Amino acid sequence: PIQATIISCFEESNKCHADTISTTVGLSLSQTRKKLAFWVTNGLLKETSKDMFELKEDVSATRQVVVEEMDSAMVKIEQVREEELEGFTNFVMGLINQSGQITVERVHKLLSMLLSDSVAGQLTEEEVKTFLDK
Repeated sequence: PIQATIISCFEESNKCHADTISTTVGLSLSQTRKKLAFWVTNGLLKETSKDMFELKEDVSATRQVVVEEMDSAMVKIEQVREEELEGFTNFVMGLINQSGQITVERVHKLLSMLLSDSVAGQLTEEEVKTFLDK
């Protein structure tokens, strides 16, 4: 998702400063430079001066294809995430049945503690609420 957001910074102009990209993606300048290095290494961007990046002319036409591929990958990630969440339905229902009445906040804390390495453990409280409302 961050890589797609970085490329989207070049939609209006073929040039963009790392500071602008950093603000857009919400990463530090150092982290942003590392993410930009991916696109430089793969030949889509070039650094024209310190922290100024430009979309290479010979790949300008492929920019839309790259963005579309990144969007498609994000959709697939979301689908996998939804499938994983379905697997936690029994676990959450067990929590609710055992404790009678349980708050969304409590369910969120339990998921975060017990399943921290899984998708369910990384949900925000709002996402847990949406999940429970289904």
